[in-house]
Amino acid sequence: MKKLILIPFVLIICFSLYQTVEKNSFKSLNQEYLDALITNDNNKLRTLLNKIEVTQGNLEKSWLKAYINVDLKEYSNALQVIQLIYNETRDYRTLLRICMLKDRVGLFDENCYNSVILNFRQNNSDYYNLEHYWYAVFLSGQNGEIIKNDLEKTHLDKEQLNYLQNTPRKKLIYDFFPE
Repeated sequence: MKKLILIPFVLIICFSLYQTVEKNSFKSLNQEYLDALITNDNNKLRTLLNKIEVTQGNLEKSWLKAYINVDLKEYSNALQVIQLIYNETRDYRTLLRICMLKDRVGLFDENCYNSVILNFRQNNSDYYNLEHYWYAVFLSGQNGEIIKNDLEKTHLDKEQLNYLQNTPRKKLIYDFFPE
């Protein structure tokens, strides 16, 4: 009887220790990332990139790997990692990043942006007040009657929206993902 009680107790302790080690591992990696950014050391970033193993269910490490790839201007690699994240989360804001990275590597995909727009409209009653929505709209090149109505409804800064609307797509993309 004592063995039956002891086994689950030991399993709980082992699982807790594993979670603590795993969490500390991310904290350590994240600190290394911040240190490399502060010192602007691409060699440290590359070394860190090689340490990070992307596994299903570990979104923190996956995002960290994606950010490092972006910092190193390795946009195709960042795109691959973010696609894995999207496959796991199905988050339309992540899909917007995918569309933008595709655009950055020369693979403009209007359908990708249209999917983001549709998801924003379906999942947010006030989608027209979300800046990400407007990025998707203007990067997709849409400007029909529905968009004009959304522009009238939004409470976002009109100057910012005007900037997004009148800035060439390539410049908007390069603002996020420079050369």
